[in-house]
Amino acid sequence: MRKSMKKIWAAFSAAIMAGSALAVAACGTPLQTVDGYPEGDAISNGGFVVEVDNYYYFINGVASYTDDNTYGTPVKGALMRAVKNSDGTWGESETVIPSLMVAGDYTAGLFIYGDRVYYASPTNVKDTEGVVANTRLDFLSAKLDGSDIREYVRVSSNSATYRFVEVNETVYLLYVTGTSAPYELHSFNTATETDTVLADSATEYAFDVNDKESPVVYYTMNVTEDLDSDEPDDPYSYNQIYRVSAEATAENNGYDYSWDPEWLKDHDEPYINLGDLVLDGRGANDAKTKFNQSDEANTPPYGYSYSLRRNNSNLNGGLYFTRAENVASETVGADGALYYLDGSLLNDANWAKDSSVTANKDKLDVVAKAGDVEEASETALFYTEGTGEARTHHYVYVSDGSIWNVDLDAAGTPEKTEVAHSVGAATLLNFDFTSSNAYKYVYFSRTNSGSLSIERAVINGDEKNYKDLVYSDEEGNKEDNTAWHSVAILDLKHNSSWYSFEIIGTDLFFADAETAFGGTAYNYVSVVDLKNAEGKLMDNAEIAAFNEKLEEITGDKGVLSVVTDKVNQKLSDAIKYFFYTGERKQLDENIAEAAELDPEADALYNDDELATFAAFVKNDKSEVKYKDVTLVKADALADEDGVSYRTYSYFVTKLGKMNDADAEAYSAYWKTAIEHVTVEEETSEGLAGWKIALIVIACVLVVGAAVAVPLVYKFVIKKRKKEAPKPRRMYVDTTDDKDIDVYDDGSGSSDGAEGEEDDTPTEE
Repeated sequence: MRKSMKKIWAAFSAAIMAGSALAVAACGTPLQTVDGYPEGDAISNGGFVVEVDNYYYFINGVASYTDDNTYGTPVKGALMRAVKNSDGTWGESETVIPSLMVAGDYTAGLFIYGDRVYYASPTNVKDTEGVVANTRLDFLSAKLDGSDIREYVRVSSNSATYRFVEVNETVYLLYVTGTSAPYELHSFNTATETDTVLADSATEYAFDVNDKESPVVYYTMNVTEDLDSDEPDDPYSYNQIYRVSAEATAENNGYDYSWDPEWLKDHDEPYINLGDLVLDGRGANDAKTKFNQSDEANTPPYGYSYSLRRNNSNLNGGLYFTRAENVASETVGADGALYYLDGSLLNDANWAKDSSVTANKDKLDVVAKAGDVEEASETALFYTEGTGEARTHHYVYVSDGSIWNVDLDAAGTPEKTEVAHSVGAATLLNFDFTSSNAYKYVYFSRTNSGSLSIERAVINGDEKNYKDLVYSDEEGNKEDNTAWHSVAILDLKHNSSWYSFEIIGTDLFFADAETAFGGTAYNYVSVVDLKNAEGKLMDNAEIAAFNEKLEEITGDKGVLSVVTDKVNQKLSDAIKYFFYTGERKQLDENIAEAAELDPEADALYNDDELATFAAFVKNDKSEVKYKDVTLVKADALADEDGVSYRTYSYFVTKLGKMNDADAEAYSAYWKTAIEHVTVEEETSEGLAGWKIALIVIACVLVVGAAVAVPLVYKFVIKKRKKEAPKPRRMYVDTTDDKDIDVYDDGSGSSDGAEGEEDDTPTEE
């Protein structure tokens, strides 16, 4: 049955992919392309934005798989690109592929290798019942100008885990089928279009979620005897860890599993595993099987059950895992420790045969002892320093509203330092150990008005660095600790159900979930330049100063609040409109519309208000006053280079394009958010009773007349017309002069010639 179902699904998938391949051509929609072709290596593969040669390819905001994915239709969620100019400004974004880049695996996104971009998109063809099969996911690629779109594989779940990786200049698609164990690991060779099952019935798997270009997958497999029978044995209590790379094929697999040829005539292979054995959990009381490469067994009678750490941000060149001792075939004991295996050890050709068991004794690093594993949990982040015997292990975790950094001494005893406090339920995201020589950073987020904040802490400080912003030692020497303290970047709100934000160089990319526009988060990609005066990424002290600039506009004591308190709300709203949009067009339109509707009414804004607004809109270092009240001093709201920050674009650049619906909603909000005149339709509500009665009587009379007139016409006027005698037509001989008006007898009747029968139809 299993074999039949696989064949049916394969046939269905191939057929529907063929339909997808022809979908664009069949409807007559030509491929859209862009000019300019970047060359170079991709930076930051695997997320929602990838940079190649100053071209930034990005997914244009957060869309849903249920949106219309007809090629040429999507704007939000489509693939776009923009060029970053040498002066730091951004060119206009352009659509590269007008299809939805929507998949449920937010640990993988866009990948660029050579001259092609590889991506996933919801299926846009219909199933046999005429319903768009958008719960399925297509894997595709196109050239970097949007041409030559190629389809590779369709999977049944749009949340499937995947990676596009490159090995020896060949791009492979690694993907997993199954939303729960058992999993099937696949590798699709995009050059030969060959799909290879790497492992069937894996119980766990782990991609490196930090190095998304890694072709290596770790996974666990159960051990079961008599698989090639209709009644196989139950799995042993232990399991095994394997490692496989994307280029593996059945031909180059080193293991030869033999099966009953008669049984195979009606069944699929019962066990597919092209990986290399990493650790074997077989115990002393377990018999050796064809799946055990070594004659040795682990000391516990029933071996070990291994569990992979799938959610670590970085496998650090190896594998993190825990193991439990099987004290009986049905009972799992508690070893409890967290282990690390250096992946470089697995390159030894003798590892699988000779070391898969004995490595448990002397080649595993203990990262956390049994009592510390709760802190070193799935939500912790791990890092190493040094290599080989000099390697040390560290991890960062969150507890009781604080972030802690843990260093392990030679005996594995944790030494903890509180590196950030009062951070609530922070979620740790990733490390940055390369942008600064002085600081090691960990990025994290917290809930921020229904979205996520973007924050950063320094983890390599001493305890004194985190106590006070200004530290004084016993001799009275003071040290500014601002750069060591955690900081939120602006008051950014990043979409909470999408990819994590990304930093490429000094640019921070995020899905902007700001709700300052009527409570609506539009969730398009925006970028913040965090470059300091030296051209490097700002440290935490510099980010804090950057934040203060924004506070001067939007903070509790900022310009908008001051104008509200000292002038009025409507002028504050007008300034807010200019700050966020950089325009005054809607304000001018509102003023003109109000004057047109009622020329004698007071203007929406008086001269003093307009003068104040105009002074702010200059967007320079000029003073802003309302009458005699100074709202912004001269030279204020300008940075050290004299650049004004009176518009939001100083802080945040909107990178993508809005679709029509969002653009209209955004414009409609600002039209009503600033002072305007609303034309209300007149209703009968509030009219006196006698007025309502007159209106009703008038309506009745009008309706009655409308009914009576046609009836009178039908029964009186038409009857008279029918009974009236028809006038005799005059006969004229036109033999000699055909230019005469032959029917003009001076009486106004010229209906026809004498002797002709009148065939004018009578009206009944």
